[in-house]
Amino acid sequence: QADARGIRARHRPVAASAGDPLNRMKMIVTCVQSDVIWHNKPANFAKVRSLLARAAAPPPGGLIVLPEMFATGFSMDLAATAEAPADASAPSAEAFLAELASDYRCWTLGGVTTLGPDGRGLNEAVLAGPDGRIAARYAKMHPFTPAGEPEHFAAGPGPVVVDFPPDAPAGGSVKISPFICYDLRFPEAFRQADLVD
Repeated sequence: QADARGIRARHRPVAASAGDPLNRMKMIVTCVQSDVIWHNKPANFAKVRSLLARAAAPPPGGLIVLPEMFATGFSMDLAATAEAPADASAPSAEAFLAELASDYRCWTLGGVTTLGPDGRGLNEAVLAGPDGRIAARYAKMHPFTPAGEPEHFAAGPGPVVVDFPPDAPAGGSVKISPFICYDLRFPEAFRQADLVD
C-alpha cells in the first residue's frame, strides 16, 4: 500500500491467527539499505534519515535494522570507521543509532566499529532502545578471512541473545540474536545462540 507521497512501506506487520500462541505480540521490522558514501558518517546518517522519512514511519516499539558498517562502508581503515569515544565532536554511529531509536520511539540495530583491547577493531552490531540507551552489543565472531579482516578486527567471544523487546512483560517477548555477515557460514554459532537460556 502506497502512502500519500507514493512511497511504498518496506515493513509489514505479521498477523497471527487466533489459535497462534504468539498472537499476543506483533514485531514490525524496518530494514534500511542504502548506497554508502565511503567513510562519510554524517552523509550516511543523513541518507538513513532521508530513507526513513520517505517510507512509512516505523511504529513505536518496532525495530529498525541497518547493515554492517552502515555509516562507513565495509572497510579495514580503523581510523575512518572506529568510534572515537575520546573525541565527543567526532561523528558516532553508536550515538546515531541511539538518537534514531529515541526519535522514533523504537529499537535500532546496526553495525558499528569500536577499538578492541589489542588495538584491532571489533566489528559490532549494537541494539539501542527507545530510551536512547544501548541494550545489547555483539562482536562479529568470524571475521572474513579471505579479505584479511582478522588482521584488522578481532573475533568476538560468542553469540548474544536478547529478549526482544527487553522491557516486555513475561511471555511478551521473543529471543533475537544478531549475527554479522560471514557469521552465517558457521551454523554452530546459531546452535550456540539457540542453547542460551
